[in-house]
Amino acid sequence: MYHSPPHAVRGEPPPRRMASCVDVPRWANFRGHTCADYLAFNWCAGGRVLNASATGAIFGRPEWACCTCGAASAADVRAAGAVTNLFFIATHEVEDVDVRLFRYYQRALDCAEPRDKPHCAAVGGGHHASEISLWVLLYRSVNRFDGVAPSAAEVVRRDDVDANEQRRQSAAHGAEVAIWSERDVERVFPKVAHAIDRRWRHYRANTSHNDSNYLHNYYWFHTSLLVWNATYGHAYPNARYFWRLEPDVLYAGRDPLPSLVQRAAMTKVAWDVLSPFVQPRNNTELFPETYVSRAPYKHHWDKNAELLEGVPPAKQVHVLVCANRYSASFLRDTMGTRWNHGVVGYEEILLPVACLTDRRCSLAPFSMAKIPVKHLKYRISRNQEYWNCTQFLDALKSDSRDLWHPVKDRRCYADYVDALPR
Repeated sequence: MYHSPPHAVRGEPPPRRMASCVDVPRWANFRGHTCADYLAFNWCAGGRVLNASATGAIFGRPEWACCTCGAASAADVRAAGAVTNLFFIATHEVEDVDVRLFRYYQRALDCAEPRDKPHCAAVGGGHHASEISLWVLLYRSVNRFDGVAPSAAEVVRRDDVDANEQRRQSAAHGAEVAIWSERDVERVFPKVAHAIDRRWRHYRANTSHNDSNYLHNYYWFHTSLLVWNATYGHAYPNARYFWRLEPDVLYAGRDPLPSLVQRAAMTKVAWDVLSPFVQPRNNTELFPETYVSRAPYKHHWDKNAELLEGVPPAKQVHVLVCANRYSASFLRDTMGTRWNHGVVGYEEILLPVACLTDRRCSLAPFSMAKIPVKHLKYRISRNQEYWNCTQFLDALKSDSRDLWHPVKDRRCYADYVDALPR
Protein backbone atom coordinates (compact mmCIF):
# COMPACT_ATOMS: atom_id res chain seq x y z
CA MET A 1 0.00 0.00 0.00
CA TYR A 2 1.15 3.49 -0.84
CA HIS A 3 0.36 4.72 2.68
CA SER A 4 2.11 1.84 4.43
CA PRO A 5 5.91 2.23 4.21
CA PRO A 6 7.61 -1.16 4.44
CA HIS A 7 10.34 -2.08 6.88
CA ALA A 8 13.84 -2.70 5.61
CA VAL A 9 14.51 -6.25 4.53
CA ARG A 10 17.68 -8.14 5.41
CA GLY A 11 19.93 -8.78 2.46
CA GLU A 12 19.01 -5.59 0.58
CA PRO A 13 21.79 -3.99 -1.49
CA PRO A 14 23.77 -1.24 0.21
CA PRO A 15 22.71 2.39 -0.27
CA ARG A 16 23.98 4.20 -3.35
CA ARG A 17 26.44 7.03 -3.02
CA MET A 18 24.63 10.34 -3.61
CA ALA A 19 27.39 12.91 -3.16
CA SER A 20 26.85 14.46 -6.61
CA CYS A 21 23.09 14.00 -6.77
CA VAL A 22 20.64 16.92 -6.76
CA ASP A 23 16.87 16.54 -6.41
CA VAL A 24 14.70 17.87 -9.25
CA PRO A 25 13.71 21.37 -8.01
CA ARG A 26 10.19 21.67 -6.61
CA TRP A 27 9.27 18.12 -7.65
CA ALA A 28 6.14 16.55 -6.17
CA ASN A 29 4.01 13.59 -7.21
CA PHE A 30 0.35 14.01 -8.11
CA ARG A 31 -0.55 13.74 -4.42
CA GLY A 32 1.80 16.58 -3.55
CA HIS A 33 4.41 14.39 -1.85
CA THR A 34 7.96 15.72 -2.26
CA CYS A 35 11.38 14.07 -2.19
CA ALA A 36 11.59 14.99 1.50
CA ASP A 37 8.30 13.14 2.09
CA TYR A 38 9.65 10.03 0.38
CA LEU A 39 12.52 10.02 2.86
CA ALA A 40 10.37 10.90 5.88
CA PHE A 41 7.79 8.19 5.13
CA ASN A 42 10.55 5.62 4.52
CA TRP A 43 9.41 5.02 0.95
CA CYS A 44 13.03 5.61 -0.14
CA ALA A 45 16.33 5.83 1.69
CA GLY A 46 20.00 5.98 0.82
CA GLY A 47 19.41 5.99 -2.91
CA ARG A 48 17.12 2.94 -2.87
CA VAL A 49 13.38 2.48 -3.33
CA LEU A 50 11.82 0.79 -0.29
CA ASN A 51 8.20 0.99 -1.43
CA ALA A 52 7.84 0.27 -5.14
CA SER A 53 4.10 0.95 -5.05
CA ALA A 54 4.88 4.67 -4.57
CA THR A 55 7.14 4.88 -7.63
CA GLY A 56 6.97 4.52 -11.39
CA ALA A 57 5.39 6.71 -14.06
CA ILE A 58 2.09 7.01 -12.16
CA PHE A 59 3.86 8.82 -9.33
CA GLY A 60 6.10 10.92 -11.56
CA ARG A 61 9.11 8.62 -11.28
CA PRO A 62 10.51 9.68 -7.90
CA GLU A 63 13.27 7.14 -8.54
CA TRP A 64 14.43 9.57 -11.24
CA ALA A 65 13.64 12.82 -9.42
CA CYS A 66 14.81 12.20 -5.84
CA CYS A 67 18.31 11.41 -4.67
CA THR A 68 16.95 9.45 -1.73
CA CYS A 69 15.25 7.11 -4.25
CA GLY A 70 18.32 6.79 -6.47
CA ALA A 71 17.68 9.48 -9.11
CA ALA A 72 18.19 8.50 -12.74
CA SER A 73 20.84 6.21 -14.11
CA ALA A 74 22.79 7.24 -17.20
CA ALA A 75 20.78 4.74 -19.27
CA ASP A 76 17.51 6.23 -18.01
CA VAL A 77 18.63 9.71 -19.00
CA ARG A 78 19.70 8.60 -22.48
CA ALA A 79 16.37 6.88 -23.16
CA ALA A 80 14.27 9.77 -21.91
CA GLY A 81 16.50 12.27 -23.66
CA ALA A 82 15.43 10.96 -27.07
CA VAL A 83 11.90 12.32 -26.59
CA THR A 84 11.47 15.78 -28.12
CA ASN A 85 7.70 15.79 -28.71
CA LEU A 86 5.09 15.00 -26.08
CA PHE A 87 1.55 14.22 -27.23
CA PHE A 88 -1.33 14.68 -24.81
CA ILE A 89 -4.86 13.46 -25.51
CA ALA A 90 -6.90 15.74 -23.25
CA THR A 91 -10.25 14.33 -22.18
CA HIS A 92 -12.80 14.10 -19.38
CA GLU A 93 -13.70 10.51 -20.20
CA VAL A 94 -11.94 7.64 -21.95
CA GLU A 95 -14.38 5.73 -24.13
CA ASP A 96 -13.75 2.22 -25.38
CA VAL A 97 -13.27 3.45 -28.94
CA ASP A 98 -10.56 5.85 -27.74
CA VAL A 99 -8.73 3.06 -25.93
CA ARG A 100 -8.56 1.20 -29.23
CA LEU A 101 -7.18 4.27 -31.00
CA PHE A 102 -4.62 4.94 -28.24
CA ARG A 103 -3.34 1.40 -28.70
CA TYR A 104 -3.02 2.02 -32.43
CA TYR A 105 -1.09 5.25 -31.87
CA GLN A 106 1.23 3.44 -29.48
CA ARG A 107 1.80 0.57 -31.91
CA ALA A 108 3.00 3.12 -34.47
CA LEU A 109 5.35 4.65 -31.89
CA ASP A 110 6.78 1.20 -31.24
CA CYS A 111 7.88 1.14 -34.87
CA ALA A 112 10.88 3.41 -34.56
CA GLU A 113 13.71 2.67 -36.99
CA PRO A 114 14.68 0.00 -37.71
CA ARG A 115 11.18 -1.32 -38.44
CA ASP A 116 11.84 -4.95 -37.63
CA LYS A 117 8.36 -5.82 -36.36
CA PRO A 118 5.81 -7.47 -38.69
CA HIS A 119 3.04 -4.94 -38.07
CA CYS A 120 5.16 -1.86 -38.76
CA ALA A 121 4.61 -1.86 -42.52
CA ALA A 122 0.88 -1.39 -41.87
CA VAL A 123 0.84 1.09 -38.98
CA GLY A 124 3.75 3.32 -40.01
CA GLY A 125 6.17 4.72 -37.47
CA GLY A 126 9.55 5.79 -38.80
CA HIS A 127 12.49 7.64 -37.38
CA HIS A 128 10.35 10.28 -35.63
CA ALA A 129 8.57 7.61 -33.56
CA SER A 130 11.45 7.37 -31.08
CA GLU A 131 11.14 11.12 -30.45
CA ILE A 132 7.55 10.88 -29.22
CA SER A 133 5.88 9.97 -25.95
CA LEU A 134 2.09 9.62 -25.74
CA TRP A 135 0.09 10.57 -22.65
CA VAL A 136 -3.58 10.79 -21.75
CA LEU A 137 -4.50 13.82 -19.63
CA LEU A 138 -7.60 12.63 -17.81
CA TYR A 139 -9.51 15.33 -15.92
CA ARG A 140 -11.38 14.36 -12.76
CA SER A 141 -13.24 17.24 -11.14
CA VAL A 142 -13.15 17.68 -7.37
CA ASN A 143 -15.03 21.02 -7.49
CA ARG A 144 -12.20 22.68 -5.60
CA PHE A 145 -12.82 26.10 -7.16
CA ASP A 146 -16.26 26.40 -5.60
CA GLY A 147 -14.84 27.53 -2.26
CA VAL A 148 -15.58 24.22 -0.52
CA ALA A 149 -12.47 22.17 0.32
CA PRO A 150 -12.81 18.39 0.74
CA SER A 151 -11.86 16.76 4.02
CA ALA A 152 -8.44 15.16 4.49
CA ALA A 153 -10.06 11.71 4.48
CA GLU A 154 -11.82 12.51 1.20
CA VAL A 155 -8.55 13.70 -0.34
CA VAL A 156 -6.83 10.42 0.59
CA ARG A 157 -9.75 8.39 -0.72
CA ARG A 158 -9.75 10.23 -4.04
CA ASP A 159 -5.99 9.90 -4.34
CA ASP A 160 -6.21 6.13 -3.89
CA VAL A 161 -8.97 5.95 -6.50
CA ASP A 162 -6.90 8.06 -8.90
CA ALA A 163 -3.76 5.97 -8.41
CA ASN A 164 -5.65 2.72 -9.02
CA GLU A 165 -7.40 4.19 -12.05
CA GLN A 166 -4.12 5.45 -13.50
CA ARG A 167 -2.65 1.95 -13.20
CA ARG A 168 -5.71 0.38 -14.79
CA GLN A 169 -5.99 2.94 -17.59
CA SER A 170 -2.27 2.82 -18.42
CA ALA A 171 -2.35 -0.97 -18.60
CA ALA A 172 -5.48 -0.86 -20.74
CA HIS A 173 -4.35 1.41 -23.54
CA GLY A 174 -0.58 1.40 -23.55
CA ALA A 175 -0.21 5.17 -23.21
CA GLU A 176 0.72 6.67 -19.86
CA VAL A 177 -2.21 8.26 -18.03
CA ALA A 178 -2.03 11.35 -15.82
CA ILE A 179 -5.17 12.11 -13.81
CA TRP A 180 -5.47 15.73 -12.73
CA SER A 181 -8.00 17.96 -11.01
CA GLU A 182 -8.54 21.44 -9.62
CA ARG A 183 -6.55 20.40 -6.56
CA ASP A 184 -3.46 19.88 -8.73
CA VAL A 185 -3.90 23.29 -10.33
CA GLU A 186 -4.17 24.79 -6.86
CA ARG A 187 -0.94 23.06 -5.82
CA VAL A 188 1.07 24.27 -8.83
CA PHE A 189 -0.66 27.62 -9.48
CA PRO A 190 -2.33 28.79 -6.26
CA LYS A 191 -3.05 32.25 -7.69
CA VAL A 192 -4.90 30.71 -10.64
CA ALA A 193 -7.07 28.80 -8.19
CA HIS A 194 -7.78 32.03 -6.30
CA ALA A 195 -8.62 33.93 -9.50
CA ILE A 196 -10.96 31.19 -10.73
CA ASP A 197 -12.65 30.95 -7.35
CA ARG A 198 -13.18 34.73 -7.31
CA ARG A 199 -14.60 34.76 -10.83
CA TRP A 200 -16.72 31.69 -10.15
CA ARG A 201 -18.35 33.40 -7.17
CA HIS A 202 -18.99 36.51 -9.28
CA TYR A 203 -20.58 34.51 -12.08
CA ARG A 204 -22.73 32.54 -9.68
CA ALA A 205 -23.97 35.75 -8.06
CA ASN A 206 -24.43 37.90 -11.15
CA THR A 207 -24.92 35.72 -14.24
CA SER A 208 -26.46 32.48 -15.34
CA HIS A 209 -25.36 29.02 -14.26
CA ASN A 210 -24.18 28.44 -17.84
CA ASP A 211 -21.68 31.27 -17.41
CA SER A 212 -20.19 29.63 -14.33
CA ASN A 213 -19.84 26.36 -16.25
CA TYR A 214 -18.24 28.33 -19.08
CA LEU A 215 -15.64 29.58 -16.60
CA HIS A 216 -14.95 26.07 -15.30
CA ASN A 217 -14.57 24.54 -18.74
CA TYR A 218 -12.61 27.10 -20.76
CA TYR A 219 -10.47 29.31 -18.54
CA TRP A 220 -7.79 27.08 -17.05
CA PHE A 221 -7.63 23.64 -18.69
CA HIS A 222 -4.30 24.33 -20.39
CA THR A 223 -2.68 24.71 -16.97
CA SER A 224 -2.85 20.90 -16.97
CA LEU A 225 0.20 20.84 -19.27
CA LEU A 226 2.37 22.53 -16.67
CA VAL A 227 0.66 20.62 -13.85
CA TRP A 228 1.81 17.49 -15.69
CA ASN A 229 5.25 19.01 -16.21
CA ALA A 230 5.66 19.73 -12.50
CA THR A 231 5.42 16.00 -11.74
CA TYR A 232 6.54 14.19 -14.89
CA GLY A 233 8.53 16.71 -16.93
CA HIS A 234 11.89 15.91 -15.35
CA ALA A 235 11.78 12.50 -17.06
CA TYR A 236 11.88 14.20 -20.48
CA PRO A 237 14.78 16.68 -20.26
CA ASN A 238 14.91 17.37 -24.02
CA ALA A 239 11.20 17.74 -24.74
CA ARG A 240 10.79 20.76 -27.00
CA TYR A 241 7.13 20.60 -27.95
CA PHE A 242 3.86 19.77 -26.23
CA TRP A 243 1.04 18.69 -28.55
CA ARG A 244 -2.44 18.85 -27.04
CA LEU A 245 -5.21 17.06 -28.95
CA GLU A 246 -8.81 16.36 -28.08
CA PRO A 247 -10.10 12.85 -28.88
CA ASP A 248 -12.39 14.02 -31.71
CA VAL A 249 -9.43 15.40 -33.68
CA LEU A 250 -8.20 12.78 -36.14
CA TYR A 251 -5.35 12.75 -38.65
CA ALA A 252 -6.01 11.16 -42.04
CA GLY A 253 -2.70 9.34 -42.36
CA ARG A 254 -1.39 5.91 -41.41
CA ASP A 255 1.26 7.21 -38.99
CA PRO A 256 -0.63 10.03 -37.23
CA LEU A 257 1.75 11.23 -34.52
CA PRO A 258 5.13 10.74 -36.28
CA SER A 259 3.69 12.30 -39.43
CA LEU A 260 2.59 15.44 -37.56
CA VAL A 261 6.06 15.77 -36.03
CA GLN A 262 7.73 15.25 -39.39
CA ARG A 263 5.60 17.83 -41.16
CA ALA A 264 6.06 20.43 -38.43
CA ALA A 265 9.81 19.85 -38.59
CA MET A 266 9.84 20.70 -42.30
CA THR A 267 9.33 24.41 -41.66
CA LYS A 268 12.37 26.63 -41.19
CA VAL A 269 10.69 28.58 -38.39
CA ALA A 270 10.42 26.96 -34.96
CA TRP A 271 6.97 28.34 -34.15
CA ASP A 272 6.15 28.51 -30.44
CA VAL A 273 2.40 28.13 -30.97
CA LEU A 274 0.81 26.28 -33.88
CA SER A 275 -2.97 26.31 -34.14
CA PRO A 276 -5.57 25.27 -36.72
CA PHE A 277 -6.19 28.92 -37.50
CA VAL A 278 -5.36 32.39 -36.23
CA GLN A 279 -8.24 34.85 -36.56
CA PRO A 280 -8.20 38.59 -35.77
CA ARG A 281 -10.88 39.99 -33.52
CA ASN A 282 -12.68 41.85 -36.29
CA ASN A 283 -13.04 38.77 -38.50
CA THR A 284 -16.27 36.88 -37.83
CA GLU A 285 -15.49 34.06 -40.26
CA LEU A 286 -13.52 31.25 -38.68
CA PHE A 287 -13.24 29.31 -41.92
CA PRO A 288 -13.22 31.68 -44.90
CA GLU A 289 -12.86 28.87 -47.44
CA THR A 290 -16.38 27.66 -46.66
CA TYR A 291 -17.92 30.69 -44.99
CA VAL A 292 -19.07 28.57 -42.07
CA SER A 293 -19.09 30.57 -38.85
CA ARG A 294 -19.58 29.74 -35.23
CA ALA A 295 -22.00 31.41 -32.90
CA PRO A 296 -21.18 35.12 -32.49
CA TYR A 297 -17.81 35.47 -30.79
CA LYS A 298 -18.51 38.90 -29.33
CA HIS A 299 -19.41 37.65 -25.85
CA HIS A 300 -15.97 36.01 -25.53
CA TRP A 301 -14.25 39.31 -26.23
CA ASP A 302 -16.59 41.15 -23.86
CA LYS A 303 -15.93 38.73 -21.00
CA ASN A 304 -12.16 39.15 -21.47
CA ALA A 305 -12.05 42.94 -21.70
CA GLU A 306 -9.78 43.19 -18.64
CA LEU A 307 -7.30 40.76 -20.20
CA LEU A 308 -7.16 42.85 -23.38
CA GLU A 309 -6.49 46.21 -21.76
CA GLY A 310 -3.49 47.80 -23.47
CA VAL A 311 -3.24 45.07 -26.13
CA PRO A 312 -2.92 46.59 -29.64
CA PRO A 313 -5.86 45.66 -31.92
CA ALA A 314 -3.51 43.83 -34.30
CA LYS A 315 -2.59 41.43 -31.50
CA GLN A 316 -6.17 40.70 -30.41
CA VAL A 317 -6.67 37.31 -32.06
CA HIS A 318 -8.27 34.01 -31.20
CA VAL A 319 -7.45 30.42 -32.07
CA LEU A 320 -9.05 26.99 -31.85
CA VAL A 321 -7.62 24.89 -29.00
CA CYS A 322 -8.81 21.42 -29.97
CA ALA A 323 -5.42 20.68 -31.59
CA ASN A 324 -2.31 22.74 -30.89
CA ARG A 325 1.44 22.47 -30.58
CA TYR A 326 3.22 24.57 -27.95
CA SER A 327 6.92 25.00 -27.39
CA ALA A 328 8.25 24.16 -23.94
CA SER A 329 9.53 27.73 -23.60
CA PHE A 330 6.08 29.18 -24.37
CA LEU A 331 4.46 27.06 -21.67
CA ARG A 332 7.13 27.44 -19.02
CA ASP A 333 8.10 31.08 -19.60
CA THR A 334 5.24 32.90 -21.33
CA MET A 335 2.28 31.08 -19.78
CA GLY A 336 4.00 29.91 -16.61
CA THR A 337 4.76 33.51 -15.68
CA ARG A 338 1.17 34.57 -16.25
CA TRP A 339 -0.34 31.64 -14.39
CA ASN A 340 2.06 32.18 -11.49
CA HIS A 341 0.59 35.68 -11.23
CA GLY A 342 -2.99 34.40 -11.42
CA VAL A 343 -3.73 35.62 -14.97
CA VAL A 344 -6.67 33.70 -16.42
CA GLY A 345 -8.91 34.16 -19.42
CA TYR A 346 -10.81 32.39 -22.15
CA GLU A 347 -8.08 30.14 -23.51
CA GLU A 348 -8.87 30.66 -27.20
CA ILE A 349 -8.00 34.32 -26.55
CA LEU A 350 -5.56 34.15 -23.61
CA LEU A 351 -3.04 31.80 -25.26
CA PRO A 352 -2.54 33.62 -28.59
CA VAL A 353 -2.64 37.08 -27.03
CA ALA A 354 -0.04 36.02 -24.45
CA CYS A 355 2.20 34.82 -27.28
CA LEU A 356 1.79 37.88 -29.49
CA THR A 357 2.50 40.26 -26.60
CA ASP A 358 5.73 38.42 -25.73
CA ARG A 359 8.48 39.44 -28.13
CA ARG A 360 10.14 36.04 -27.65
CA CYS A 361 7.09 34.13 -28.90
CA SER A 362 5.95 33.27 -32.44
CA LEU A 363 2.47 32.18 -33.51
CA ALA A 364 1.23 30.62 -36.76
CA PRO A 365 -1.55 28.46 -38.21
CA PHE A 366 -0.78 24.81 -38.96
CA SER A 367 -0.68 25.63 -42.67
CA MET A 368 2.59 27.50 -42.10
CA ALA A 369 4.09 24.28 -40.73
CA LYS A 370 3.11 22.10 -43.69
CA ILE A 371 0.16 20.54 -41.86
CA PRO A 372 -2.96 20.67 -44.04
CA VAL A 373 -6.07 21.87 -42.26
CA LYS A 374 -8.55 22.15 -45.09
CA HIS A 375 -10.84 19.61 -43.41
CA LEU A 376 -10.63 21.14 -39.95
CA LYS A 377 -13.96 22.89 -39.43
CA TYR A 378 -16.18 23.76 -36.53
CA ARG A 379 -19.41 23.26 -38.42
CA ILE A 380 -19.80 21.60 -41.81
CA SER A 381 -23.25 22.97 -42.54
CA ARG A 382 -26.26 24.21 -40.65
CA ASN A 383 -27.55 20.65 -40.51
CA GLN A 384 -24.28 18.80 -39.89
CA GLU A 385 -22.09 19.82 -36.98
CA TYR A 386 -19.85 16.74 -36.92
CA TRP A 387 -17.94 14.83 -39.54
CA ASN A 388 -19.27 11.41 -40.36
CA CYS A 389 -16.78 8.66 -39.58
CA THR A 390 -17.00 7.24 -43.09
CA GLN A 391 -16.10 10.64 -44.55
CA PHE A 392 -12.94 10.65 -42.50
CA LEU A 393 -12.18 7.02 -43.32
CA ASP A 394 -12.35 7.74 -47.06
CA ALA A 395 -9.75 10.49 -46.56
CA LEU A 396 -7.60 8.16 -44.47
CA LYS A 397 -7.63 5.47 -47.13
CA SER A 398 -6.54 8.03 -49.71
CA ASP A 399 -3.77 9.15 -47.32
CA SER A 400 -4.87 12.80 -47.52
CA ARG A 401 -2.81 13.60 -44.40
CA ASP A 402 -4.95 16.37 -43.02
CA LEU A 403 -6.66 17.04 -39.70
CA TRP A 404 -10.36 16.47 -39.16
CA HIS A 405 -12.51 17.94 -36.40
CA PRO A 406 -14.89 17.09 -34.92
CA VAL A 407 -15.31 13.37 -35.54
CA LYS A 408 -17.59 12.39 -32.68
CA ASP A 409 -18.33 8.82 -33.77
CA ARG A 410 -14.94 7.20 -34.29
CA ARG A 411 -15.95 3.55 -34.31
CA CYS A 412 -15.33 2.95 -38.02
CA TYR A 413 -11.78 4.27 -37.61
CA ALA A 414 -11.15 2.00 -34.62
CA ASP A 415 -12.55 -0.97 -36.55
CA TYR A 416 -10.24 -0.15 -39.46
CA VAL A 417 -7.03 0.09 -37.45
CA ASP A 418 -7.93 -2.96 -35.35
CA ALA A 419 -8.01 -4.98 -38.57
CA LEU A 420 -4.44 -3.98 -39.51
CA PRO A 421 -1.69 -6.61 -39.08
CA ARG A 422 -0.16 -6.76 -35.59
